[in-house]
Amino acid sequence: MLRGVRRWWMWGLLWVLTIWSCVVFSARSIQIDVSDPTYPSSIEPSRVSLVEPRLPSVELLEEVQTLKVEGRQRRAAFLLGERLGLSRETLQLIVSDDITLEPSFVEAGQHSPNLNSSTAFTRLEPLRELEYTVVNVAVLHQFGEVLTNLGSLGAARRVLEYGLAMSQQLSEQPLFSELLVSLGNVHRTLGKRYEGYGRPAHSHFTTAAEFYRQAIRVPGSDVARRRAQLNLLSLLVETPIEGSVQELLAQLWLQLTLQPPSRDAAIELLNFAYSLTCLKLQTLQVANPPEGETFGVVSNSRSTEPEYRPYQSPLFRDCYVASPHGEQLAEAGQSPISFEDIALSIAQAIDLARSFGDRRSEAYALGQLGELYELAGDREGAERLTRSALAIARSIEAWNIAYRWQWQLGRLLERSGDRLGALEAYRSAVETLQWLRGDLSALNRDVQYDFRDEVEPVYREWVGLLLASESPTPEELRQAQDAIEALQLAELDNFFGDACSETVERSIEDLDAQASAVYTIVLPDGLHLILSVPNAPLRHYRSPLPQEGMETFVEIIRQSLANDFLWQQPLEQAYDMLFRPLERDLSDRLGTTVAFVLDGALQNLPVSVLYDGEKFLVEKYSIAIAPGLQLLDMPASPPGGFDLLAAGRSSFSQIDLTSLPQFAPTNWTDLPYVEEELREISSIVNAQLLFEEAFKSDRLEAAVRDRAFTAIHIATHAQFDTFAENTFVLAWDRPLTLDRLAQILHQNVTRHRHALELLVLSACETAEGNDRTVLGFAGMGIRVGAHSTVGSLWNVNDRSTARLMTQFYRHLKEIHDDGHINKAEALRQAQLDLLTDDRFASPYYWGPFVLVGNWR
Repeated sequence: MLRGVRRWWMWGLLWVLTIWSCVVFSARSIQIDVSDPTYPSSIEPSRVSLVEPRLPSVELLEEVQTLKVEGRQRRAAFLLGERLGLSRETLQLIVSDDITLEPSFVEAGQHSPNLNSSTAFTRLEPLRELEYTVVNVAVLHQFGEVLTNLGSLGAARRVLEYGLAMSQQLSEQPLFSELLVSLGNVHRTLGKRYEGYGRPAHSHFTTAAEFYRQAIRVPGSDVARRRAQLNLLSLLVETPIEGSVQELLAQLWLQLTLQPPSRDAAIELLNFAYSLTCLKLQTLQVANPPEGETFGVVSNSRSTEPEYRPYQSPLFRDCYVASPHGEQLAEAGQSPISFEDIALSIAQAIDLARSFGDRRSEAYALGQLGELYELAGDREGAERLTRSALAIARSIEAWNIAYRWQWQLGRLLERSGDRLGALEAYRSAVETLQWLRGDLSALNRDVQYDFRDEVEPVYREWVGLLLASESPTPEELRQAQDAIEALQLAELDNFFGDACSETVERSIEDLDAQASAVYTIVLPDGLHLILSVPNAPLRHYRSPLPQEGMETFVEIIRQSLANDFLWQQPLEQAYDMLFRPLERDLSDRLGTTVAFVLDGALQNLPVSVLYDGEKFLVEKYSIAIAPGLQLLDMPASPPGGFDLLAAGRSSFSQIDLTSLPQFAPTNWTDLPYVEEELREISSIVNAQLLFEEAFKSDRLEAAVRDRAFTAIHIATHAQFDTFAENTFVLAWDRPLTLDRLAQILHQNVTRHRHALELLVLSACETAEGNDRTVLGFAGMGIRVGAHSTVGSLWNVNDRSTARLMTQFYRHLKEIHDDGHINKAEALRQAQLDLLTDDRFASPYYWGPFVLVGNWR
């Protein structure tokens, strides 16, 4: 079989040399003109959405295509949706408040829409009544693609399925096959989203592959078939999905060689080169590199979990999978793919992009060729090509491409020993990303949903460079602090799918002259701590990482605390790692507040429970968790009174989620002490109660609409999940998603011009997952406009929670009446009350409660 593939490639190479004789190529280097004339920008390459279909010549569709090129996806969505008869209210709902993860969508093979699953999807029903015309099918297709680009995957799927059914009725084979490819892209995007955050993704990848294969079998559209083949090939080389890579390679090489020149052809060649590169990396992963090839970044280990190494091409992370395809090629004793073959495909794409004046694709192709040179070990050539790509991207203001090549240049300069040049390149990349955050729709899908591959490493690698020396300078420490702040903000933006928060540059002195801030930074060389104390220079400390790995270590602590079992030793180890290095520098500040900006898996750790062998950290300091000082509102003046809205439910036996299948059935336990908790709280502070049947979503909305509250206390089951759309609290009549609760509670600001000082969630838990689940909790207060949020990091004891909450409000009122608001101190005193009670002294009872946000 391999010999057959080799013959196909030889024929392909002959055609290439005949047709593209103008491309000069040598075995050691590819001589490419990297001059930089000015041309208008065009489409941006994407590994998933490869080629636009041939649509009817309709003015609207041409305008939409222009908007997509410019990255104005949201505007395109509204134009298309209104053309289809949807109201602006409906469009706002499906674009901004999409519910993706209902069970019918999660299970592979279930493609029939259930439009009763949510309000957003029900509002798509008018699309069923559209007239069956080719133009409507084309508009539905474009609408679905734009929604996919925006991340509204559930709505995108339904829109595309309507178009698919309509195209079948019209026997429009080209559009039918394009719609199949687009549906495959929806499942693929969701699979990548799941995979990036530790959720099972195989069923989505399998479904995506099946859609691509169906599109390949549909006769009548060479473009759509080739697009499906390219997408299937890249899916196979990125995932363990079964399929014949050799057959696809042979077919695509010949097709790409014989197709007429076009802008689409350039993009297809780039995507083909990407898949070839992945296969090349995989063959090198399982076999020794052949003589004459330099490849300095891949070991010969067969481990499915790569060792994290900074300053490497993202391709290495994308392609490092337990791929049977790379193994099959390598174990056959041949390496049919060479770096020269791949470079030739990219060189053809560059020539095509130039011939059509497509500067955007040219910039992308030059950068991709530079990345290939980087992988092959030619750093000098890689740097030359990367600088040329970056110059073009800057000249056409294609910043969503520019940041990637700034990042690549930083990697290359670091590996060549130019630390100052690397720092400058990384700083530019981070500044570009921060500039782009105000318009996430300008970022392609890979950036928006492969956050941990495409965005987070830029920040981490920059911080790693800043902190690489034994004694970082004050300016390097400040830049590292700013970078971690920016990373926290970027992760929240990614969680919500938009730029959700305003930021203001501020220091710890601006917030609280008595407080200190500790930044934790997890890097490959260990745990770094930066201490910020008012009116003092930043201090830097190093601490070794736990042998088990940070995520495993934190999970051991969580499980030991949640089960009240053997927690002392891991808590002492956590103290030694997180606080022991800096405790001497804080010894004169006992009793003050320490705000922790936690990194990665550490966000799952309740810092108050750190144990020095004699005392818990909460016995020494008030503890707050800050998503970043830039996100914290300035302390407000104490209002005239403390008005509380207290809502809750104790009974969950009658809960019915059949009308909301996006939420998986759960056996929620009753909370018999909630009634006592609410009654005791209302005896301490002025409170309006909504209990049991009164705690309905409309009653909650009416209460907030009619009256301004200082604080809102919700005592019910709540879940904070990996994905924002699966984060909710249980009202009496329905789950309130994060966005819906934010819409309700934000009226406190919009109607009454009164900021919400405090949001308390007293019976919450994070869903099983990874550190991203805590974003739901940290982001809840930000989303609803609350200065501070109090809640628990795991399922809590009902009786002890009622006791802790009663004490919390008692201490909060005392502090409030004295005119000095410090919610962290009120929580600390409540935790100490339980700690001194033999019945509740274990951190199992009081440990999971944390305060996130402004502690004042």
